[in-house]
Amino acid sequence: ISGGQAVYEPHLTSRDYWSPKGWQLFRLTAGAGELLVIHTFGDPPEAIELPFVPGREVRTLKHGMDCEFADGRLRIEHPADFSAAVIVSRR
Repeated sequence: ISGGQAVYEPHLTSRDYWSPKGWQLFRLTAGAGELLVIHTFGDPPEAIELPFVPGREVRTLKHGMDCEFADGRLRIEHPADFSAAVIVSRR
């Protein structure tokens, strides 16, 4: 995915460099594609929910997260501390 619009959404409850808490999202949309990168730090919320409509082709790489797509949403239940997911979708 090149060009397009990039959005960074920090959801941090502590910005302490040595002990960050919360999570963050980087989303890039361009043409018929979308890239999401989600990172958790210490003490993430019980669930993370984002608007996301998967395209005809979705690739997911994850560590410490289970991603579920339903009703135009991405939901991650009980993400582990310091976990991550990368989701690429093509419409």
